[in-house]
Amino acid sequence: PLTTIWRNDGIAPCYDSLAVRWMLVDGHGAAVATADDFPLKPTTQWWPGEEQTESFLLRAPAGLAPGEYVLRVQLRQPETERPIMLGIAGREADGSYTLGTVTAVGAPDTETQAVYRQSFESDDQPGWNAAEQIVAALADEGHDSARCLLVSGSAQQAWNYIQRRAGYVLPYARYRLSCWLRVDEISRPDKPPYLKVGINDASGKWLTNFSTNSYDVKRLGTWQKLEGFAELPANAATADLALEKGDNSTAVTLKLRLDDVKLELLEAP
Repeated sequence: PLTTIWRNDGIAPCYDSLAVRWMLVDGHGAAVATADDFPLKPTTQWWPGEEQTESFLLRAPAGLAPGEYVLRVQLRQPETERPIMLGIAGREADGSYTLGTVTAVGAPDTETQAVYRQSFESDDQPGWNAAEQIVAALADEGHDSARCLLVSGSAQQAWNYIQRRAGYVLPYARYRLSCWLRVDEISRPDKPPYLKVGINDASGKWLTNFSTNSYDVKRLGTWQKLEGFAELPANAATADLALEKGDNSTAVTLKLRLDDVKLELLEAP
């Protein structure tokens, strides 16, 4: 992820909506990664003296060799591809500007990188916080093992039945959230439960949610795998898990079993 601060030191905004071209250049001067970005606030609205903060994800190609690469930027007119001269040093022959170097390292094997995983086989406390009048306890009859988490009781003025902190996450990374769920009893079939992850920034401020599909109550009493995918925002830092009710006003009484909860890193930035 790239975060840059731009400032218009002229006397008027740009007459055209300009694009920002990012380039990663190898030791031979060849661009190994190139991507264009249109600023969130168009350059026609970059007023004199104001600073604009922009974030962009420049993805390195698969198989990029580890080593040092040069990061360059170019402000350009998208229709004509004419580069715009900037008031900074480091201008290259193609109208781009060298900002510095980037070190590429070998990508980790993300196939088995789990941010959080719990199968409830240990005798330790499961660590989930339950809503008022909801009980969460280890129990028998797990999905593919002996143990699971039994959740039962009634909830009304709560968004979720149980919740807990999952751990640290990466900005711009792609994740998979999954679990196995068996609902044996539910008083409101129109409020099927699902698993949700809440994403926070480094200060703990909530940013966004993503969730699995909902449990199919037409197949009550069966184990079902719930799953969801998401790419996280630029300032993502931590994740919280919750077994969701869907609102904080409907009273729901239920009995269910939760097993094999996973939050997995699929693709790192």
